[in-house]
Amino acid sequence: MSPSIIWENLTGGDEKSLHAATVVENRDVWYMDEGSLTVKLCEAVQENPDEQPDVVDPCCACDEAKYENVYGSFKVVFEGLWSRHTHPKNFPTNSWLTRFSDVIGASHSADYRFWDYGEIASDGLKNVAEKGSTRMLESELKAQSEHIRTIIKARGISYPNVTGKTFAVFRVDKKHHLMSLVSMLGE
Repeated sequence: MSPSIIWENLTGGDEKSLHAATVVENRDVWYMDEGSLTVKLCEAVQENPDEQPDVVDPCCACDEAKYENVYGSFKVVFEGLWSRHTHPKNFPTNSWLTRFSDVIGASHSADYRFWDYGEIASDGLKNVAEKGSTRMLESELKAQSEHIRTIIKARGISYPNVTGKTFAVFRVDKKHHLMSLVSMLGE
């Protein structure tokens, strides 16, 4: 069983919040305020939703996170929301050809990006965008291993499951606390 918390800052200020948990096995054995039972969360404030948010560096919440009993691991779920009902304009007439390519990306440091708005795409990124092929981009990511903690890969989704889900598990740490992903939407 995994507990989850939804936190909303009601004060509206630029604040940090310390969240602590207590685990009670029985009245004589309990754990409190140690290790990953305490986490500091920083509020992310974004003025303009059309702009990329500023990177929080260094990350104040990423000493070691926990997912499925693996420290520093997270799960990303990619869900296809492309359908004739959600996007009726220019939706392919041959719906059996609709697909999302394999998803590829990385958890990485703040001083690295494999794509950016307005920048020229690498050959590997062009291959994903134009052909749905992730092989060359994966090689480019591996060549930047000093900036990357985990290469993230998930299977693509296609007809008849184009509105399905795919997932990948990846690791982060205090230095490599950002995640970037790409997939091609194609027919």
